[in-house]
Amino acid sequence: MSTSTRKTISLPTINEVEGYKTMEDLINFLRDQDIGLEDKHFNILREQEIKGRNLLRLNVDKIMSYGLKGGPAETIAELIEKIKGEGQDISIEIIKQLIQSPDQLPHKSDLTNFLNENPPVKIPLAPNLFYQISTTGPDGITEEERDTYFILSTEAECTFLFAKLLGQLIYSPSYEKTEDSYHYLWDCIIKNTLELFGMHSASRNRPDMVVLVRNVCPLRGEEKSRDEAGDPSSELVDKIKDWTYGDAPYIFAYYAIEFDLGRLSDRIRIMNFLRNILNLCPPRDSPEFQTIIRPSGAIIELGYAVKKKFADEDRITHLKEIYGVLRANKVRFCDKLEHASTHSVNLAPRGEQ
Repeated sequence: MSTSTRKTISLPTINEVEGYKTMEDLINFLRDQDIGLEDKHFNILREQEIKGRNLLRLNVDKIMSYGLKGGPAETIAELIEKIKGEGQDISIEIIKQLIQSPDQLPHKSDLTNFLNENPPVKIPLAPNLFYQISTTGPDGITEEERDTYFILSTEAECTFLFAKLLGQLIYSPSYEKTEDSYHYLWDCIIKNTLELFGMHSASRNRPDMVVLVRNVCPLRGEEKSRDEAGDPSSELVDKIKDWTYGDAPYIFAYYAIEFDLGRLSDRIRIMNFLRNILNLCPPRDSPEFQTIIRPSGAIIELGYAVKKKFADEDRITHLKEIYGVLRANKVRFCDKLEHASTHSVNLAPRGEQ
């Protein structure tokens, strides 16, 4: 009795398939795959003058429109997906698993360990994305680091997550010594992480950036370039003096100077560090920072101070007069007019009196 063994052929890369410049190059490749295609199927592809680059753009419907039946069309489409590493994009599901509040807030003595915890799930990446994470050279990471955060998969992958964040961590932009030159780099590493896992906002009467997670504002940050004068920790202290903290068990303040943003390893560490910070946030019914636009056209920015914007300068004059009377009569339990310009006022709480 004889047995037949199905031969196993390793799949080519996308670049290799695109290198099939003639129809016969492509036909020979498909024939070698031993996937049940016959000469009549190859003849249809010849009639359509399909080459390597064309193959990668096909789907089942397109292939069937050439005259192939459903069976061989699905076989070819499945092969194309394997070459391109196209599985089901589960980015949203993975993001939800990466952002989960702990059952209880860690004690402040345990914060360091908590913030450096590895993610609870690995991010699945298709082969064409997974192997873009270098494990050699000066900007590479170790295989152990790569396998801590990512896993190779041909069934489920995270193309959206890669496009929005991971790709920009891997291929980070160049920068110089000024704060402005750092902005795009910071955006690629910090802002993109926060936008995926929370909501961000920025305004002149707030820190350089605030982030909302489940309506809680856990991050309020200051930006400084490597060579810029000024202490970011001092600026944060100055800006948090009037913040309210409710029943928070502790205030977590952090500024980073030990990370080398030129290294992929540190860029990934920052992504994971920020993710863990966001996980500290229990839900809150109403957001700490939000913008409300009134039917009258007035714009109200809510935060630790309230900023109201009016097109009519008379409204500003009227408010200044009202708050002047309140201040002169030492009226208790009301907010105070902290600052006024031509078209806006900043109102801040007085706290307990």
